[in-house]
Amino acid sequence: MGKLTAFFTKGNIVVRIGLIVLLFGVAFLLKYTAEHNLVSIEMRLCSAAALGLTILGTGWYLRKTARIYGLLLQGGAIGILYLTLFASARIYNMIPIELAGTLMIALVILSGTIAVLLNAPGLAQLGTLGGFLAPVLISTSTGNHVMLFSYYTLLNAGVLGISWFKTWRLLNLTGFIFTFAISSIWGYQYYKPFYYASTQPFLIIFFLLYITISILFALRMPVRLRGYVDTTLVFGLPVIASSMQASLVFGDAYKMAVSSLITGAFYIILASTLWKKKGAGLKLLTEAFLALGVIFTSLSIPLALDAEFSSALWALEGAALIWTGIYQMRLSARLFGILLLFGAGVIFISDIHVPSSILPFINEQYLGGVIIAFAGFFSSYFLQHNSQLLHLKEKQFHTILLVWGILWLFCTNWAEIDYQFSRRHEIPAIISVFALSATFMNKLLKKLNWKSIGYAAAAL
Repeated sequence: MGKLTAFFTKGNIVVRIGLIVLLFGVAFLLKYTAEHNLVSIEMRLCSAAALGLTILGTGWYLRKTARIYGLLLQGGAIGILYLTLFASARIYNMIPIELAGTLMIALVILSGTIAVLLNAPGLAQLGTLGGFLAPVLISTSTGNHVMLFSYYTLLNAGVLGISWFKTWRLLNLTGFIFTFAISSIWGYQYYKPFYYASTQPFLIIFFLLYITISILFALRMPVRLRGYVDTTLVFGLPVIASSMQASLVFGDAYKMAVSSLITGAFYIILASTLWKKKGAGLKLLTEAFLALGVIFTSLSIPLALDAEFSSALWALEGAALIWTGIYQMRLSARLFGILLLFGAGVIFISDIHVPSSILPFINEQYLGGVIIAFAGFFSSYFLQHNSQLLHLKEKQFHTILLVWGILWLFCTNWAEIDYQFSRRHEIPAIISVFALSATFMNKLLKKLNWKSIGYAAAAL
């Protein structure tokens, strides 16, 4: 938000705002002239392309004498060229799809090369932003989703190419947010099971692209920050991708379970490979991938029982954010993780229903509650054992999360016993759960030197 505010308050404000107005103006002009037949199609497209090339050339010419002004001009020009190419192929069918794809690849390479050569993240940001907005601004709501996702694949390939040389986090986030936001909007409005075969490959491609970008980000950081993890990409990507995957296979719990198992295996293999290749240099990223691998592999069983298991996944992601926020000393990540963990519990409670499985303690309801309890224990432990790194107001959360975990553990067990056991067996079963839980907590006390869990065990 600070960088966005700075864009409109620092430097040549008139030029910055003028370029944005120009970009939107060209898009709406293309639609307006098409609707009213004011000039021929060829003329309007050629004029838009000539305008973009002229502005691009002017910006390049001014790169040394008026660097900021020149960079802004080049960024706006690239956005105009994206709009023109997309309109030529998508709306008017004036050029073949193959040629349009080739020109877009060339434009991605051109904008990325200029940005890298001039060390201009702002130029890359403007060019990429224009590219992602192009299909939105000139959309007629009748387009082929394969073409749209192919186009975004090209744009994301450009983001990946730039990330090979530069650690421009804002550019990575722009591509990530626009790709998955627009894909989600399309899915909500138009997706049908018939489209599964043509959409699943793109979700896999986007997932692999941003996994690679998150690895490159960690590798390309300065020596003093080597191994730094982009929390949004590392933990946000699996949450969003798995949610979209659940929408693609909605109603088929088996496919979602298989997807989770494959994702978990992929993360574990990736973590193992990175550790062998880079060792301690990527320790935090490797641990994060390993944790995600264990999470998705473990979730494959309950997902097979219930496709609506997303709240437990959110709780685990919240715990992962807390863990990462501690090691990277990022307060915002820790607070968001705590909020996510509590929110997951609320969502889980609001969606409680009778378990579909008759097996005691092996059903979606029970396993989901235990996972949320585990997330609370995990978060509490790491907050307490790193209390010296926390702000004063944060230190109370380790106790709150411990109580949260204990309540979830016992309420989940109690509800399961009440549902699965007869009245005369309930009391012995509950006492057994209390005893087993106290024994487990004593083991944690000795193994982890976790004093707070010892108090809980003593109370039991």
